[in-house]
Amino acid sequence: MLVSVIAHTLQGATEFSIAEKRRSANKSHACGAVDLRAPVLRLNRGEALFQAGDRKTHLYRVESGCLCVYEPHSQGHRVEFAFAGELLGLGYLKNHTRSARAIGETQVTCLPLTALDRLIEGSSVAHCQLERAIDDEVEFVRASLVGSGERDPIARVAAFLVALSLGNSYEGRSPNIITDTVRCGVVAGYLALSVDTLAGVLVELEERGLIENCPPLGLRLNDLNALEQLGDSRAVEWLT
Repeated sequence: MLVSVIAHTLQGATEFSIAEKRRSANKSHACGAVDLRAPVLRLNRGEALFQAGDRKTHLYRVESGCLCVYEPHSQGHRVEFAFAGELLGLGYLKNHTRSARAIGETQVTCLPLTALDRLIEGSSVAHCQLERAIDDEVEFVRASLVGSGERDPIARVAAFLVALSLGNSYEGRSPNIITDTVRCGVVAGYLALSVDTLAGVLVELEERGLIENCPPLGLRLNDLNALEQLGDSRAVEWLT
């Protein structure tokens, strides 16, 4: 669905009772967690807050109005809406995977990326939004890797390991340890590889010294830079 059509259809969305309920509920949890005298950005109807592929420079908290958040090239045409109190710009990737446009006049507070810890410490709602953003970005990387099915399976697996590593780091876990679930058949299907192919790739990466078994935890990533260079370029460009 085109954003212009959505904007026209939902021109009065901020007047809907359901939007008012979401706005008041979310704002009570997410706002006030950080007192940074942060600048407020005012957007007109249809104006972009950020676009897919843009470098992440801030976290954004919606103060009033509504934004349409969507993946421009998604075949599923996934569209969501962000109301007052909700946070945008979360996730571990360095670039935005979605675009965000204002529906009607909208105000957002521009918070520094370093404010994340204080935001999630002060709000369980913000923490849930962070977890969802990470899950969405992992799925974005997975879809990018599966879409590059003609490429070397080693490159796909390497990029996936880099994505998991960055996700760990973003959530405060060790970036060099990947739990043993990465070796199961579910992950093979996740990357559109056979179990035999996945096993063969892991063996080759181990022989190159890039990973090693680390029982009982799973895998240890010995050289993230080498894995990044080896990874599928179309996926890794979103990570770095």
